[in-house]
Amino acid sequence: MEDFIPRFDRAGRVVNKPHRLETIARTEMTNAFNQGRVSFFNQKSVKDFVIAYEYSAVMDERVSDICSELDGKIWRAGTAEAERYVPPLHPNCRSTLIPITTFDEFEATPEADLPKVKETSPGSGFYDVV
Repeated sequence: MEDFIPRFDRAGRVVNKPHRLETIARTEMTNAFNQGRVSFFNQKSVKDFVIAYEYSAVMDERVSDICSELDGKIWRAGTAEAERYVPPLHPNCRSTLIPITTFDEFEATPEADLPKVKETSPGSGFYDVV
């Protein structure tokens, strides 16, 4: 495998450290899992059945500030929040979205109760609490 992964980038920095590769793999697995779920929830046969999402973070000593703030928050499908808060929201994110269906009773979290966030870098899709 080392033959295919460069040891250094153009600036001479070591790039294939095991912890860095683990971070990339974990983050991309979370991304694929959640994007697949959202894609399924948006399918024509399911779209009218899944009407909202609840953010679910792993609440342990490693939870990030943004995931802790969003844990348990609910927003309707098709809103700006539903587009913005699809995990992963940061490297090593372990959060997921729980679908809320037409059979579930729920109350959407008012926008004022959502944490104020900023994108860590333009176009990254990663956020921090302001």
